[in-house]
Amino acid sequence: MSIEVVCPRGHQLKVKDQHAGRTVKCPKCKSNIHIPGPEHEIPGGLVRGILNPGEVAGDVWEFIDDLSDESGVIHPDHGQKGDPAEPEKKTEVYGELVPLKGGSKIPLLKPLVSVGRQKSCDVVLRHRNISASHAQLRLIDGQWHVLDLKSTNGVKVNGKPVQRERLDPGDVVAFAKHEFFINYAKV
Repeated sequence: MSIEVVCPRGHQLKVKDQHAGRTVKCPKCKSNIHIPGPEHEIPGGLVRGILNPGEVAGDVWEFIDDLSDESGVIHPDHGQKGDPAEPEKKTEVYGELVPLKGGSKIPLLKPLVSVGRQKSCDVVLRHRNISASHAQLRLIDGQWHVLDLKSTNGVKVNGKPVQRERLDPGDVVAFAKHEFFINYAKV
């Protein structure tokens, strides 16, 4: 028997059930993942990893698949399923980034979102022209703002290079040449 988990960077994995209740490292990205015990499992579903200090586990993992799409964006919650009999827990979504050239929408799940190539970023864009820590998106008084973190290839809003800028719903924000609409409801 095995437990299915998703690491904080979106790698979907199966872990041997003998490791339940332990904290181990994802073999792909080295993120710490707490493996829930039977009392924490979601029937028929996946459990997202929790960052805790951990240990390296040998021969624990079986990869299901890599959860990044063709646009190079890692979607940490992609592939998660819930039991249809269980009431769905609602995750607060503060907005979303929608790729202009197609691809999956990226939910903005917290009021401070890091964007970059580093695996530790909230939104990982795996492209050479994206800086390791490219930008931040911040929700301030109900409106999203973008802050360029001294990236090499910059940030643009509606085609204009910016260091810091308020984003209105429907604006186009570009990290290097990768463009997204931002959708959210103003509060």
